[in-house]
Amino acid sequence: MPVHCVIPAKGTSLGIAEKNLQTIAGQSLLSITLRYANSLPTCSNIVISTESLAILKEICQILQVESPSLDLIHEGSIHKLCDRYWIHRRMPGQASSEAKTIEFLPQILNQLGALQSDSLLLLQPTSPFRDIEEFDLLHSLSEGVDSVVSAKLFDSPHPAKKVRIDEKGYLVQEEHVVGNLSMPRQRLPEFYVLDGAFYLTNCSTVLVDNTLIGKKTKLMIRSGVKTINIDNHDDLDIARSLVESGRMHLPESSKGLNC
Repeated sequence: MPVHCVIPAKGTSLGIAEKNLQTIAGQSLLSITLRYANSLPTCSNIVISTESLAILKEICQILQVESPSLDLIHEGSIHKLCDRYWIHRRMPGQASSEAKTIEFLPQILNQLGALQSDSLLLLQPTSPFRDIEEFDLLHSLSEGVDSVVSAKLFDSPHPAKKVRIDEKGYLVQEEHVVGNLSMPRQRLPEFYVLDGAFYLTNCSTVLVDNTLIGKKTKLMIRSGVKTINIDNHDDLDIARSLVESGRMHLPESSKGLNC
């Protein structure tokens, strides 16, 4: 079953300027994710979606190919860089802070000629720490379901202990919440939060249902520091420290990828 990998990498970001080009141990977040995708032989196509000339130049430098003019790539179209690598130029509005990834995924899949029975793998550059074995687990969990997404336990602070305040700043005395405040965490139900590292879904879920997460979805549970998602400067500093200390490792970057 063909797997089409999409890496969303817009050039703008509210939290960190040019976030996808920020580096950890000399590698940009985009480079780390692109090298991970390259290590997956099951990916028939690897498409980087962007509106940014700087992102395009970074990709071509990694792949060691000549960079095409972004102006020559029609908005909403894909352009082949080499072998299984493609660039997708986003349409106006698809790179704004309000834009949703699902808005351009059907464009990409249709132009690749993807079948509804194919799979889509979405890898966000903001999740720099992934293992090859995790993709194998992800793939094994996908049998008979619409989607598999990675998640981590959300237990500290436990979401059942969230509170609200009124317009005067007083605690809103909601009975179910106040009772939970003194409840031992171990006695509360488990909640999970998506960590952003992996989304594997049937192409039919995207093309027909217009969503990344189908009605029949499994979670691949991850844990530990590898679940960090780069959203602000503190996250980036932590990720850099993890690599510098040797607790986490990145893909080999001594040379460019062979197209």
